[in-house]
Amino acid sequence: MVNNRKRIFGENLKQARKRRGYTQEKFAELIDISVSALSRIENGKFAPHEDTVSKILEVLGIKLYLLYLDNNDIDVESMYPDFIKRIELLKDDKSRFKQVYDLVVELTLDK
Repeated sequence: MVNNRKRIFGENLKQARKRRGYTQEKFAELIDISVSALSRIENGKFAPHEDTVSKILEVLGIKLYLLYLDNNDIDVESMYPDFIKRIELLKDDKSRFKQVYDLVVELTLDK
């Protein structure tokens, strides 16, 4: 389980880094670790220290849970209708609707 979490974290980190246009070299410099350490994190071989995670989140401007989302085995077709119904339920609650909207924007940034 732990190795799977490290793999998911690493894959999501690599995708987020690339979406922001950072090379491994530049990103490692920004978060103050070696390129080899970043490579081990992105390959799921190493779990970053808490301070490094904080720097990653700050530089990428994302929330921690986004680095742990497992996108494998998701059946989008079956989830889509339910998702739309739930969004429609929020239209009268502007605050919660805005929270969901902001999350969707964050998830689709630079796509």
